[in-house]
Amino acid sequence: MNSLTEKEKKLNIVLDKLKNLSFKNPELNNNIEELKNKRNQLEIEKKEIENKYQLLKEDYELLSKKIEEIKENQKLEERKQIELSCLKFRMSFIEILLYPVRYKREYSSIDP
Repeated sequence: MNSLTEKEKKLNIVLDKLKNLSFKNPELNNNIEELKNKRNQLEIEKKEIENKYQLLKEDYELLSKKIEEIKENQKLEERKQIELSCLKFRMSFIEILLYPVRYKREYSSIDP
């Protein structure tokens, strides 16, 4: 019986050792830690890129508005030039109508 008790004790000791045994692989732990670090770095880079993208988007919108303003100003300036030309023409025409004697010599060679 002594032998059975001894075997039981030995078996219990082995079971305790097995319970305390670590099944973790240190290399696997290192790889996991390295992957976590890389993931963190990628997340940081992603945030930086997103911030830069947002800034570029805002700059684009601002520049687009400025371009539109410039185009509108150009159109307005063209309209003003056309109106000024029309006004000059009208004034010349009115002057000719009001003072035909002054322009008679200049336009006498033109046959109606």
